[in-house]
Amino acid sequence: MEGRRRMRGGALLARALHEKGVEHVFTLSGGFCNTALEGFMELQMRVINCPHEQVAGHLADAHARISRKPTVCLVGPEGIANAVPAMMEAWGARSPVIIVTGSSTRMRRGAGGFKEIDDVAIAAPLTKYSVSVTDGTRISEFVDRAWTLATRGYPGPVHLSLPVDLMFSS
Repeated sequence: MEGRRRMRGGALLARALHEKGVEHVFTLSGGFCNTALEGFMELQMRVINCPHEQVAGHLADAHARISRKPTVCLVGPEGIANAVPAMMEAWGARSPVIIVTGSSTRMRRGAGGFKEIDDVAIAAPLTKYSVSVTDGTRISEFVDRAWTLATRGYPGPVHLSLPVDLMFSS
């Protein structure tokens, strides 16, 4: 175990997406996204900072339509509401968009915390797959599953929800 580098959840997310071949990430920088952004920068991945979550979602959808490769939209916990129109468009266009949203901390889930919303339930009818990742050691596994489902058969959007504390913890 000595010599193993501890990484925060956001860096693990960035590494897993990079290993799958993701080339572009559309986001509204700050807060929840910061640890992933650090990982993207370290891996020299292209990050497009957008003025609004809906813009990030629509740009990710547009890029996926043009490239026919999975593209990422990364938004904070409150961003799911703004990303819904883009999810609907990606669903209709069969765009392989991987939407990653933040969610309440694992300890506070279900307690009605600030900005808490059931993002998995909101995204489920608009995506091929919507799941909450609650174990940091499994981030790569869930990214792999999301990638496969976004590209298998008819392409389409998928959704991963990551608790804020998971993104920041090592």
